[in-house]
Parts: sequence; structure tokens; C-alpha cells
Amino acid sequence: MLQMNVPRRFWSYRVLKAAYLINRLPSRVLGFKSPLQVLQSKSPYLSHLKVFGCSCFVHLPSSQHDKLDSRAIKCIFLGYSQTQKGYKRYDPSLKQCTYQEVLDSLKTSLISLQQVRGGSF
Repeated sequence: MLQMNVPRRFWSYRVLKAAYLINRLPSRVLGFKSPLQVLQSKSPYLSHLKVFGCSCFVHLPSSQHDKLDSRAIKCIFLGYSQTQKGYKRYDPSLKQCTYQEVLDSLKTSLISLQQVRGGSF
């Protein structure tokens, strides 16, 4: 977190993601079962997991762009929603965090938030 120059206001998302992962990963104390598996008696779904801070692209509906405009916005992945199905993302151009149900693609390369910062968050 410190090496990526993540502002303190995003640290809470990192803590929430850590708790999300702990509840889905196997534990030696529980006989190599995850807490979620013990509670729900089924294996947790893990293929949707993404890397915190990676770049993601959010598809724009056709009503929000013209023919020659870009069809996706580059954002930063922050985590998962607790209340709805979706991903939490930060849009540097709007400087706001929002939820998106589907992210078109995710790169595993991390973006330095210093590059996004461009002076101020």
C-alpha cells in the first residue's frame, strides 16, 4: 500500500477486500475449509477474484458515447460490494468511486496511484 502511494481514503477498501478473502480461503483451524464453506456447506466461488489496484475497463452504454469516442473508461479496481452484486471501482477522470456489475476486462498489472494522482485526488 505504501509503495503504490495509495491515499489513506482507499485503505478501508483494502481492509474490506482482505476480510472478503479470509472468509473464502481455506484455514488450517477449520480443517482446510473456508469459513464460508463451513457456514454454507458448499465451496465458495473464487473465479471472480481480482487484484486490488489493477486497471479495469468499464463499458459505456451507446447513449453515453458517439461513434468515434472510446467505448470504455479506464478505472482502478478497489473491491467488491457488500450489499449488491458488483465491483467497486475508482474513476480518476470523475474522481469518484462507484459500483459496476460487470467489468469488461482487468489487467493484472498494478497502476501506481501516483500516476493517476496527477497532483490531487
